[in-house]
Amino acid sequence: SMNSYKRRERKQIITIIVTFAVVLALIVVYNVVRNINSDNSDDMPDDKGVEGTFQIIDEDYKNVSALSYVHDWEELKFKVVDGKWTLEDDPDFPLDQTTVSYMAAAISDYGGFRRIDYDPEKYSDYGFDEPTYKISVTYYDKAKDSFRTRSYVIGLKNPVTGYYYFYEDGDKYLYSINDTLFQYFDYTKEELFSADKIPGPNLKDIVDITAEYNGQTYVIEPRDETDEVDTTDDSDTSKDEKDPVESLMDILTRDIKLSYKTCVDYKKSEDDNAKYGFDDPTLKLTIHYKEYEKVDAESGVSEATIVKDKSCTLIFGSVVTATEESNTESEDSSSENDGTESAESTESTESTDTTENTESKIYLKFEGSNIKYQIDYSICEKILAYFTEANE
Repeated sequence: SMNSYKRRERKQIITIIVTFAVVLALIVVYNVVRNINSDNSDDMPDDKGVEGTFQIIDEDYKNVSALSYVHDWEELKFKVVDGKWTLEDDPDFPLDQTTVSYMAAAISDYGGFRRIDYDPEKYSDYGFDEPTYKISVTYYDKAKDSFRTRSYVIGLKNPVTGYYYFYEDGDKYLYSINDTLFQYFDYTKEELFSADKIPGPNLKDIVDITAEYNGQTYVIEPRDETDEVDTTDDSDTSKDEKDPVESLMDILTRDIKLSYKTCVDYKKSEDDNAKYGFDDPTLKLTIHYKEYEKVDAESGVSEATIVKDKSCTLIFGSVVTATEESNTESEDSSSENDGTESAESTESTESTDTTENTESKIYLKFEGSNIKYQIDYSICEKILAYFTEANE
C-alpha cells in the first residue's frame, strides 16, 4: 500500500509538471504570436481610441451642389446644373443621374465604430498619403445663401480590425469605418454613361410601329386576337407564329447595343445632323405605344389610371462602309474619348475579328437626344424586311 501511495504521488507530480510545461509553452506561443502581430502592426497606428458608434456625417443630401472623388487615380467631379447632375469637365456627357444621387445620399449620412485622436505625424501610417478614396462634397446652405465644402480621406485597412481609417480635413479625430460606403463610389466615367433606352411595352400596349423609308411610310400593327382565329383555318402554322410586331421589338431591344462602346459622339451640336446623315435619314422608325399611370383621384379614396400616348423615334443616318469605318471611327472617338480609348477600339476591331471589319455600320440617334451611336448596318436591313415584305 505504501508503494501504491508513492506511485500515485509520482503520477500527480508528473501531471503537475506536464500541465506546467503546457501552460509555459502556451505563454511562449502567445508571446511569439503577439510579437509577430506587433511587428506587423508596428507601422500600424495604435487604435486605442473610443469604441462605439459615431455619426460622423449628418447632412441633408438634397443640399449637395457638387461632389468629387478620386479612386484608383481617376478623379471625377460632378455638379448640379439646372437640377441635373453633370460632369464638370464634360458637361454634355450623359450621366447616370440615379447613381450619382445615391453617392450624394451615402456620403451625407455616415458613421464610424471607433474614434481616435488624430495625430498629423502619423498621416502616412494611416495610409492617407495614398488613399483608398478622397471625397469632397459641397453643400448649399439656404438660410445663409452660401456654400460650404467638406473633404474626406479614406486611408488603408487595418488588418487586425478590418476597418478603414476615415478623416475629415480639419477634424481633431479620425474614425474607423467599414467599407459599405465604397460600393457607391466604385464607378469609372465609362460606367456612369447613361445610354438611351428603347421602351419595352407589352405587346397589347403597342399601337403600331411606323417606318419612313425611301419616301414611303409603312405601318405594322400587332395582330388582333380575332385575326388569329380567322387565319387558323387556312394553315396550322399561323397561330404558332410570333406576331411580327413582337419579333421586331425583340430585334430592337436585343440586337441594338446602346452603350459607351457604341457611342461615337454626345456633344450638343447643330451641324451633327449633316455629319451623321440625320438630315436625310436612311430610315425613321417610330414606336407608338400606351403607358398607364396611376394617380390618386380627387377624393383621395380611389385611384385613377391615366392612359398616355407615348412614342419613341429612332433615326438611322448615313451608312459607313467598312473601308471608311477605320478612318471615321478614329476621328470621331478621338474627339470624344481620349485618344487612347479610340486607338484601342479601332485596333481591336481590325485585328481580332475580320468579319467585324467587313461589316458596314450605320449611325443612329433617338429623336430628342444628343447621343449618336454606330451600330451594324445588318440590323437596319433586318428591321426594313418587316415593312417591305409586308407591303409586297
